[in-house]
Amino acid sequence: MARFVLFVELVKEYLAETNEQGSLLVHCMNGVGRSGIFCAVLSCLKQFDSLGGVDVVQTVKQLKQCQPLFIRTEEEFCLIYDLITLYVSPEACLEQAEMYANLPTASSTEQLDSEILYENLGFKTEGGRPLSNSEVMPAESTA
Repeated sequence: MARFVLFVELVKEYLAETNEQGSLLVHCMNGVGRSGIFCAVLSCLKQFDSLGGVDVVQTVKQLKQCQPLFIRTEEEFCLIYDLITLYVSPEACLEQAEMYANLPTASSTEQLDSEILYENLGFKTEGGRPLSNSEVMPAESTA
């Protein structure tokens, strides 16, 4: 996600430096999915930089007036929101990345001790066995 935000920032900076007048042509396979996300994120970044805030919902509504098929799914809208959050508050995304940093990868062949795994997630275990959903409590809790 960070690379996508960086790419949008580079395009935004290029447009500002060159003072290009006119429209920017953006296209993907079907012309609406990734293109819509790119256009929405670019518009939101410009709005944030000039106004100090952003209205993602209103920006998407305005884009959909030009291209009704832009941003067709909830997942696409959530991705836009997450990308804007990354731009506006990169430290929040770093905290999230640190939370997942100690999790094993899908390709990992090592058998991890469940106590270590749950400790990394911030949860306690009892006798090395994972707690059930009803038993899970934050590690800082004293129970």
